[in-house]
Amino acid sequence: MYSILKALNLDTLLRLRLALDKPELYHDIDQDIHDLYAYPERLQFTYPEEWRIFVRQQLAKRSIAETSLHSWLLHEAETITDAERDQLRALINSSAVDAAKAAQSDALSASSSGSATTSNSTSMSTSSSTQAAAQTSAQIPEKIPEQKAEQPLLLRLLADSQPRFNEALQVVQQVQQIAAADDVTAITPALKQQLQQLMDD
Repeated sequence: MYSILKALNLDTLLRLRLALDKPELYHDIDQDIHDLYAYPERLQFTYPEEWRIFVRQQLAKRSIAETSLHSWLLHEAETITDAERDQLRALINSSAVDAAKAAQSDALSASSSGSATTSNSTSMSTSSSTQAAAQTSAQIPEKIPEQKAEQPLLLRLLADSQPRFNEALQVVQQVQQIAAADDVTAITPALKQQLQQLMDD
């Protein structure tokens, strides 16, 4: 579930990690970000997978469906480039096709199994199917509002966490700039800020 998380870039993972954040006694994501000044390697080796696990758990706990996540990624996520969005769309479409094939295969198996029953069983099955269809039909109006309500929840969480994301992204970009620089002169301002952050902490 939420397999698309494996394909997301670092900024998008951070965006979701902060949006779905919750208070924890022994874990502070804001402190994790500031720790990058002292331990920049975590941005590559540990944080991405930690964020994926946390985001997956919180999406499930908050009952935010994959379709809501996909909708945001494909239409509104500002941390994704057009090329990345095309790749995500292809992955999502591929997963949908695989799911449809699996459902069709299950339906064919059930149909083959049902054709071998006796006429009495078939009659009972038909009656049960009719009742099940009526029950399903009666449930549809109740389920539709729930699915529609998921998207505003995700969007609200993302909007509320925007300021924190902006601050965290600035730190991440500074750390990446320092790590990628060939000439220390060009990153002197970032190094000074990094030193100040370490002294403040």
